[in-house]
Amino acid sequence: MEELKLELLGAQKQSGLVARATPIVEAYETYLKARSHRHRWDPASLQQAVSLYQEPIRHYPCFARAYLEMAETNVGMTPVDIGILP
Repeated sequence: MEELKLELLGAQKQSGLVARATPIVEAYETYLKARSHRHRWDPASLQQAVSLYQEPIRHYPCFARAYLEMAETNVGMTPVDIGILP
């Protein structure tokens, strides 16, 4: 039983199913900068955060947290924040 367990865990690691942190340091730094802008909660900073979240996604498309936080930032902006309404 133990051999089967080890074999399955080994296959899981080889198949890429194990969670990994982003390997691109610059992408992570930009992500952190976007988070900083997001938590200021003023319209200009929210728009800047969305722009910044796109950069790590472009370089590392598997960076799920950047997608999530960009979506949450977009949802949190009102039509006034993004300039649709005066």
